[in-house]
Amino acid sequence: MNVLEIIAKYPEVFNAKHKEYTEEEAISLIASCPIKGNEFHKAYFFIIESYAAFSKLLRLGLRKPAIQLGKNLLERSVWYQQYEIAALVCKQLCQHHYLFEDKETALQYHEKFKLYRKIENLESESEMLYNELIYNTLTTGNVNKAHILKSLEGIKSKIELDSCIYRYYYYQCNSLITSGEMHKKWCVEAVDYFENLYFQHEGFLNIFRKNLIRYYNDHGEYAASEAYLKKCFESVVIYSRSWFILKFYEIDLYIKKEDYTRADELMRHVVNHPTYQSFAEMEKKEWNALQALIEQHIPKS
Repeated sequence: MNVLEIIAKYPEVFNAKHKEYTEEEAISLIASCPIKGNEFHKAYFFIIESYAAFSKLLRLGLRKPAIQLGKNLLERSVWYQQYEIAALVCKQLCQHHYLFEDKETALQYHEKFKLYRKIENLESESEMLYNELIYNTLTTGNVNKAHILKSLEGIKSKIELDSCIYRYYYYQCNSLITSGEMHKKWCVEAVDYFENLYFQHEGFLNIFRKNLIRYYNDHGEYAASEAYLKKCFESVVIYSRSWFILKFYEIDLYIKKEDYTRADELMRHVVNHPTYQSFAEMEKKEWNALQALIEQHIPKS
C-alpha cells in the first residue's frame, strides 16, 4: 500500500480534506498529522519534526534561528536518548562553528558527535544480537548463549551514557535465554528499570510487564499476579493500549484460576467496547483464542 492509498483508506486519521493528492502532499500530510500516543512517542515525533525544521532553516540561510533551534533540539534529543538525532545535530553545529564562529566550540561539538554516534552504533550491535537470538531460536534452535551474553556485557562496558534501547535488548536477550526463577529475575529487573526511567517508554514497559504477569500466571503465582495487575491498572489510562494488554492477562489469570465466570465478565466488557471493535482482525486473534477457552466452560447462550 503506497502513501496515496493510505490517505484514501484512512482520511479521518490524517485529516484529509481533498480527494486528490500528489505523493509529496500525501507524505507531508502524514508527517504533519498530530500523534495520539504516550510521552515517548510524542517526544520522538516532535524531535523528528524539529530536526527537519532545523535542517530546512540552515538550507534557507536562516542561521541564527536555526542554531538556537539546533541547540534546543540537541538537549531534547539527549534527554530522550535519541542519540542518532543528537549526532546529526552535533555534526551540523560543528560545521557551523567551524565556518562562522570559533574552532574550539566546533571541536567540542565534534567530540559530542563521536560520543553519540558511538552509542548509536552500540545500540545497533545489541539489536543485531537480539535478532540473531530470535532467528536462531525460530530456525535451527541452536543458540550460542555464551556468545550473546558476553557480547551484551561487552557493549555495556562501552556505553558511556544510559540507553533505554540497549537496556531493552539486554533484558530481552537475558530473559529469553533463561527459564524459571532466573527468567522471572530478569523480568523483574527490566520492569524496575523501565518503571523508574525518568521518561516513560510505554512500549518497552508494556513488553516486560506482560512477560512478568505471564510468568506469574503460568507458574501459579496468582497472588503476585493480582497484586501487580492492581498496581499497573492504577497508572494506565483506561482503554489505552496498555490497559488492553493488562486486561488480556487479567482474563488469562482468571482462566488459570478456573474462575470462568469472572473471566467471561471481563471479556464481555472488553469485546463490547468500541476501541476493541476497531482492532484489526490480526490483533483480535489472541483475544479470540482466550475467548474460546472461556466458552469451553461457559458456552454462549
